[in-house]
Amino acid sequence: MREQKKSVKSQIKIATVMLLNEKSYMDITVTDIVNSANIARASFYRNYMSIADVFDDIVDDIFTEIVAEVIPVLKSNDENGWRELLYSMFYRFPKHHSVGLGTKAENVNELLSRMSAKLQEIEKLSASQTIREKYIGFGKMGLVVNIIKKWMIDGRKESPEEMVNFVMTFITKF
Repeated sequence: MREQKKSVKSQIKIATVMLLNEKSYMDITVTDIVNSANIARASFYRNYMSIADVFDDIVDDIFTEIVAEVIPVLKSNDENGWRELLYSMFYRFPKHHSVGLGTKAENVNELLSRMSAKLQEIEKLSASQTIREKYIGFGKMGLVVNIIKKWMIDGRKESPEEMVNFVMTFITKF
Protein backbone atom coordinates (compact mmCIF):
# COMPACT_ATOMS: atom_id res chain seq x y z
CA MET A 1 0.00 0.00 0.00
CA ARG A 2 2.81 2.42 0.87
CA GLU A 3 4.51 1.76 -2.50
CA GLN A 4 1.23 2.35 -4.31
CA LYS A 5 0.76 5.69 -2.53
CA LYS A 6 4.34 6.62 -3.41
CA SER A 7 3.64 5.71 -7.03
CA VAL A 8 0.49 7.85 -7.17
CA LYS A 9 2.36 10.78 -5.60
CA SER A 10 5.05 10.33 -8.20
CA GLN A 11 2.47 10.30 -11.00
CA ILE A 12 0.94 13.50 -9.64
CA LYS A 13 4.32 15.24 -9.46
CA ILE A 14 5.28 14.10 -12.96
CA ALA A 15 1.94 15.31 -14.34
CA THR A 16 2.35 18.66 -12.60
CA VAL A 17 5.87 19.06 -13.93
CA MET A 18 4.66 18.29 -17.46
CA LEU A 19 1.84 20.81 -17.10
CA LEU A 20 4.34 23.45 -15.98
CA ASN A 21 5.88 23.14 -19.45
CA GLU A 22 2.55 24.14 -20.93
CA LYS A 23 1.12 26.75 -18.60
CA SER A 24 1.69 28.97 -15.63
CA TYR A 25 1.62 27.46 -12.15
CA MET A 26 -1.38 29.65 -11.31
CA ASP A 27 -3.35 28.33 -14.30
CA ILE A 28 -2.99 24.64 -13.45
CA THR A 29 -6.08 23.00 -11.95
CA VAL A 30 -6.60 19.77 -10.05
CA THR A 31 -8.62 18.58 -13.05
CA ASP A 32 -5.61 19.19 -15.30
CA ILE A 33 -3.39 17.17 -12.98
CA VAL A 34 -5.74 14.21 -12.51
CA ASN A 35 -6.41 14.03 -16.25
CA SER A 36 -2.71 14.21 -17.07
CA ALA A 37 -1.79 11.65 -14.39
CA ASN A 38 -4.75 9.46 -15.36
CA ILE A 39 -5.85 9.09 -11.75
CA ALA A 40 -9.06 9.68 -9.84
CA ARG A 41 -9.64 13.03 -8.18
CA ALA A 42 -9.94 11.18 -4.85
CA SER A 43 -6.40 9.85 -5.36
CA PHE A 44 -5.15 13.40 -5.72
CA TYR A 45 -6.80 14.50 -2.49
CA ARG A 46 -5.67 11.37 -0.67
CA ASN A 47 -2.09 12.48 -1.32
CA TYR A 48 -2.26 16.27 -1.43
CA MET A 49 -4.53 18.97 -0.07
CA SER A 50 -3.86 21.40 -2.90
CA ILE A 51 -1.79 22.11 -5.99
CA ALA A 52 0.44 24.25 -3.78
CA ASP A 53 1.24 21.11 -1.76
CA VAL A 54 2.30 19.32 -4.95
CA PHE A 55 4.51 22.23 -5.95
CA ASP A 56 6.01 22.30 -2.44
CA ASP A 57 6.77 18.59 -2.75
CA ILE A 58 8.51 19.21 -6.08
CA VAL A 59 10.47 22.09 -4.53
CA ASP A 60 11.39 19.85 -1.59
CA ASP A 61 12.80 17.26 -4.00
CA ILE A 62 14.99 19.86 -5.71
CA PHE A 63 15.89 21.58 -2.44
CA THR A 64 16.95 18.33 -0.79
CA GLU A 65 19.43 17.81 -3.60
CA ILE A 66 21.16 21.13 -3.04
CA VAL A 67 20.71 22.08 0.63
CA ALA A 68 23.71 20.10 1.85
CA GLU A 69 25.87 21.93 -0.67
CA VAL A 70 24.48 25.42 -0.14
CA ILE A 71 24.52 26.09 3.60
CA PRO A 72 28.26 25.65 4.27
CA VAL A 73 29.27 27.71 1.24
CA LEU A 74 26.89 30.64 1.74
CA LYS A 75 28.91 32.33 4.45
CA SER A 76 32.32 31.27 3.25
CA ASN A 77 34.87 33.10 1.17
CA ASP A 78 36.15 29.83 -0.26
CA GLU A 79 36.39 30.55 -3.98
CA ASN A 80 36.63 26.86 -4.92
CA GLY A 81 33.60 26.04 -2.79
CA TRP A 82 31.61 28.81 -4.46
CA ARG A 83 32.67 27.67 -7.94
CA GLU A 84 31.59 24.10 -7.17
CA LEU A 85 28.26 25.31 -5.81
CA LEU A 86 27.64 27.56 -8.80
CA TYR A 87 28.49 24.80 -11.28
CA SER A 88 26.10 22.52 -9.43
CA MET A 89 23.34 25.12 -9.51
CA PHE A 90 23.80 26.15 -13.14
CA TYR A 91 23.74 22.50 -14.22
CA ARG A 92 21.06 21.29 -11.79
CA PHE A 93 18.46 24.02 -12.32
CA PRO A 94 18.36 23.55 -16.08
CA LYS A 95 17.82 19.83 -15.49
CA HIS A 96 14.70 20.61 -13.48
CA HIS A 97 13.87 23.57 -15.69
CA SER A 98 13.75 21.45 -18.82
CA VAL A 99 11.27 19.04 -17.26
CA GLY A 100 8.90 21.48 -15.78
CA LEU A 101 9.43 25.17 -15.61
CA GLY A 102 9.19 26.04 -19.26
CA THR A 103 10.34 29.56 -19.93
CA LYS A 104 7.50 31.07 -17.96
CA ALA A 105 8.92 33.68 -15.64
CA GLU A 106 6.21 33.06 -13.07
CA ASN A 107 7.11 29.35 -12.80
CA VAL A 108 10.82 30.11 -12.35
CA ASN A 109 9.98 32.84 -9.83
CA GLU A 110 7.65 30.54 -7.89
CA LEU A 111 10.24 27.77 -7.67
CA LEU A 112 13.10 30.01 -6.61
CA SER A 113 10.96 32.00 -4.17
CA ARG A 114 9.90 28.84 -2.39
CA MET A 115 13.46 27.56 -2.31
CA SER A 116 14.64 30.88 -0.88
CA ALA A 117 11.96 30.70 1.83
CA LYS A 118 13.11 27.20 2.76
CA LEU A 119 16.69 28.37 2.96
CA GLN A 120 15.64 31.23 5.24
CA GLU A 121 13.81 28.77 7.53
CA ILE A 122 16.97 26.71 7.89
CA GLU A 123 19.09 29.79 8.42
CA LYS A 124 16.89 30.95 11.32
CA LEU A 125 18.14 27.95 13.28
CA SER A 126 21.71 29.23 13.33
CA ALA A 127 22.67 31.96 15.75
CA SER A 128 24.56 34.58 13.75
CA GLN A 129 26.70 37.04 15.67
CA THR A 130 27.62 39.90 13.36
CA ILE A 131 25.73 41.79 10.69
CA ARG A 132 28.04 40.26 8.10
CA GLU A 133 27.41 36.70 9.33
CA LYS A 134 23.69 37.37 9.45
CA TYR A 135 23.29 38.83 5.95
CA ILE A 136 26.25 37.94 3.71
CA GLY A 137 24.93 34.51 2.74
CA PHE A 138 21.51 35.87 1.83
CA GLY A 139 23.03 38.71 -0.13
CA LYS A 140 25.15 36.33 -2.17
CA MET A 141 22.29 33.87 -2.60
CA GLY A 142 19.94 36.65 -3.71
CA LEU A 143 22.46 37.63 -6.34
CA VAL A 144 22.84 34.04 -7.53
CA VAL A 145 19.10 33.32 -7.55
CA ASN A 146 18.25 36.45 -9.51
CA ILE A 147 20.96 35.81 -12.08
CA ILE A 148 19.80 32.19 -12.47
CA LYS A 149 16.19 33.40 -12.92
CA LYS A 150 17.22 35.85 -15.64
CA TRP A 151 19.43 33.26 -17.34
CA MET A 152 16.66 30.65 -17.37
CA ILE A 153 13.96 33.06 -18.50
CA ASP A 154 16.20 34.31 -21.32
CA GLY A 155 16.63 30.76 -22.60
CA ARG A 156 20.03 29.81 -21.11
CA LYS A 157 21.95 31.23 -24.08
CA GLU A 158 25.23 31.41 -22.15
CA SER A 159 26.96 28.24 -21.02
CA PRO A 160 27.01 27.31 -17.33
CA GLU A 161 30.77 27.93 -17.40
CA GLU A 162 30.29 31.48 -18.66
CA MET A 163 27.66 32.11 -16.02
CA VAL A 164 29.82 30.75 -13.19
CA ASN A 165 32.70 33.00 -14.24
CA PHE A 166 30.36 35.98 -14.45
CA VAL A 167 28.80 35.38 -11.02
CA MET A 168 32.21 34.81 -9.44
CA THR A 169 33.19 38.38 -10.36
CA PHE A 170 30.55 39.52 -7.85
CA ILE A 171 30.99 36.80 -5.22
CA THR A 172 34.69 37.56 -4.80
CA LYS A 173 34.00 41.26 -4.23
CA PHE A 174 32.16 40.79 -0.93
